[in-house]
Amino acid sequence: MNISKLAILMVFVASNTIAGEAIVIDVPGAPLAIQNYEATYQEDSRYSREGIRHSVSITNNGDQDVLAYGIGFFAFDAFNENMGRPLNGIDMDTISVGSSSPGAWIQSPPSSFTFRNYGTGVSYVRIARMADGSVWEADMDYVLSELQKIESDLLLEDIINE
Repeated sequence: MNISKLAILMVFVASNTIAGEAIVIDVPGAPLAIQNYEATYQEDSRYSREGIRHSVSITNNGDQDVLAYGIGFFAFDAFNENMGRPLNGIDMDTISVGSSSPGAWIQSPPSSFTFRNYGTGVSYVRIARMADGSVWEADMDYVLSELQKIESDLLLEDIINE
């Protein structure tokens, strides 16, 4: 590895801190599966903005291609308090049946630094446009019941991103 690549790697590692926990909600009937999920606090730097970086690897485990999809992300701070409006990470690339795809999105809630070291990131498949033109959507009541395991006083209107 040359010196410039090593320096860039060192800056990335120094400016990103893995959260205390990264949780995947497996929504029943989802045409995609989140295989890997990582949530990290990302400091403001010359090449990136401060926020929570949500990185996933998605696999199409359905019976038809997915033409576009959205992954829902929630962040809870070091005290397990909701950090505000959820993020719906959208990708417009097709994922063929049996194929996988990586993705990453940055969520920028106020006081992002409170996620560092002890925050909890949550991900789930939110929506998918299927090859036949239909749109699959997550059961938000189910998602809410899973999120209430972290913060019991969350309401449906707290998690709907409109």
